[in-house]
Amino acid sequence: MRFFRLWRRQSPRTSGSPWKRFQKEGLPKKRGSSPGTFSWTIQGPVSSQARIGVQCWCLGVQTEAVSNQFVVTGPQYPDTVLATVAVGDRPSAVCWNSVNNKAYVANRTSGSVTVIAGMSNGIVTTTAVESYPAAILYDSAHNKVFVANSGSRSVSVIDGASDEVVATVDVGAAPLDLAYNSVNGKVYVANNGSGANSVTVIDAAGDSVLTTVGTGQRPRAVAWNPTANKLYVACYSSNEVTIIDGVTDEVLATADVGWNPCAVVVAPDVNEVYVANSGSASNTVSIIDGNSNEVVESVQVGPAPCALAWNDLSDKVYACNEDGNSVSIIFTSSHQVANLTVGTGPAAVLWAPGVNMVYVANGGSDNVTILNGVSNAVEKTLVVGDQPQAFGWNGTNQKVYVANYEAGTVSVIGSSQ
Repeated sequence: MRFFRLWRRQSPRTSGSPWKRFQKEGLPKKRGSSPGTFSWTIQGPVSSQARIGVQCWCLGVQTEAVSNQFVVTGPQYPDTVLATVAVGDRPSAVCWNSVNNKAYVANRTSGSVTVIAGMSNGIVTTTAVESYPAAILYDSAHNKVFVANSGSRSVSVIDGASDEVVATVDVGAAPLDLAYNSVNGKVYVANNGSGANSVTVIDAAGDSVLTTVGTGQRPRAVAWNPTANKLYVACYSSNEVTIIDGVTDEVLATADVGWNPCAVVVAPDVNEVYVANSGSASNTVSIIDGNSNEVVESVQVGPAPCALAWNDLSDKVYACNEDGNSVSIIFTSSHQVANLTVGTGPAAVLWAPGVNMVYVANGGSDNVTILNGVSNAVEKTLVVGDQPQAFGWNGTNQKVYVANYEAGTVSVIGSSQ
């Protein structure tokens, strides 16, 4: 009888890191048989500095060996900065054109949109829009890009094939956010300017205003719920969410939330809406039931939650706590919260659906933290440009676009394998 014990560790032997025993296997051997080859599955996590050590006993004699350093691989995901693309001044928002495989970057102080090729990462063109573009949205049904120009009370409409502006739609003061209703073909514009207190509803096919709906004070963020066909408007100064019917464009209800709601995300599978209340008196996320329009719970998160993302596969919502240097992970099934330390000043979060990874832009430390969507573990931290503040996801090439606000660049993150 021969016995084998197998250990593995993450780094070279000289580092002093401990060995981890993870398997013991008894292997019978007949007298006179030749030596065999035995295999083990090397357990994760992914590592470029793994070794294995083997101890063997035969008739009371022990021998051992240590392997050379090797790589333990896992599922591929974007984990390396492949390119840094110079764009316009203060890029503040990104979207991806799934039909033509292009990324669009809104350059806030340049009054332009930079178009990046999804395959090569090269610049296709730069399209002039109006002043201070603050939000950008892609409509795959009509192959159009909508750009909210916060300094000119307008939305520029860009053709996804030609990258030319085909229409300019007048909206309210200081449009700051956009949402798309794929059922009724509408684009919603949050008008955040003083006294505007409204959402403009645009017909995506005709590029014309259907109506303007009054909301609470200083609408900051909008999100559409495909399960209930409702729009949710986070009103920063009145501490409420205005809920609008997706068919009639009428206000259905107003839900009181915490102080200074600034972000909203929908979890359609459970028909719930999550609202980040950034005011220091709150530091909470309010959860609204999509059927009743009522707040069912408010969960405590870290200081100054400012951005949200929903993980469709693992049923979690992520909240960036800008003043807490952390991310709160909310489990949609129980509303329980787990907190995880990331970089300084996390300002944006993206869930990458093709790989089930979560990307956090740390605006104060100029890096991106990558979280595992299943285990919540920090997989990697990547250095990017100065003050990363927005993300885009390329589902065809599995790339993450990071808008570096102060650097005037976009970091393109892709797989190293």
